[in-house]
This record gives sequence, structure tokens and C-alpha cells, in this order.
Amino acid sequence: MRAGLDGVVFIRLILFSLKVVGFAAVLGLCALLPLNYIGSQIVIDFSDFTNTFQESFSNIFECQ
Repeated sequence: MRAGLDGVVFIRLILFSLKVVGFAAVLGLCALLPLNYIGSQIVIDFSDFTNTFQESFSNIFECQ
């Protein structure tokens, strides 16, 4: 039984896609999952975010 060129390209595309998804899954489990766990332990208070943001840029304009 012989396969056509379109069948070969389709199979190669599927195999390439599986390799890319596998690499992304390994990267996600090894790098992003621990970062997400560490980041969830950091508590940031966003209740005064606008004033803090404005104060951080006010020093730039005072120096001129």
C-alpha cells in the first residue's frame, strides 16, 4: 500500500505538532508551575495602587 504526498505531509505535521506540544508541556511543568506556586505566596495590596503608582513617577518630574 502506498501513501500519497498529502498523507505523508499530514503525518509529519501531526508528529511535529506533538513534539511542540510535548516540549511546551515539559517547559510548563518544570518552569512555570513552580513559579506559579512561589508567586501565589506573595501578597500584594492593590487597594492603594493608583496613589503608589503616581508617587513612583512624581520623583522623575521633580528632578527636572
